[in-house]
Amino acid sequence: MIAMFVFLSPYAFASGNLPSSAVEGALVGKPAPEFTLETTAGVQQSLSQAQAGQRAILFFWATWCPHCHEALESISLHLNDIKLKGARVLLVNSGENKAEAKEYLMSHQLPLVSFLDEDNTIAGQYGVIGIPTLFFIDEKGIIRSILHEFPSDYEAEFTK
Repeated sequence: MIAMFVFLSPYAFASGNLPSSAVEGALVGKPAPEFTLETTAGVQQSLSQAQAGQRAILFFWATWCPHCHEALESISLHLNDIKLKGARVLLVNSGENKAEAKEYLMSHQLPLVSFLDEDNTIAGQYGVIGIPTLFFIDEKGIIRSILHEFPSDYEAEFTK
């Protein structure tokens, strides 16, 4: 299957089976970098608070990204199953403000809150070179897998 994603800057499209960046790849098997950001709910929250000891899909996205829209649609379809299986979906909006991210989530009826990485500082810490980017983090906070699309067998990504 061809994977497609959008570069954060300069908003260019790329296609093909692209490898994760060197920084992304170096994070697999290591603790997810901790951060604290404002959310679309208007509160400051850390990654560990949001994860709350559960497995998590940390999803970097933006409202202008068509491949993010597709991934969010897939996540939305699986959201109840994801929650029932003891995992959380943690969104990180890249480069946009609270109003843009919140409006998108509300207009698409997505019952999720997003972290706001307006200056892409956290995306930089995670080595994100394009979006969508999904980090699969186990219950101990270790990054197990990094993908650029939502997989049909997402549970397998937590055990890699």
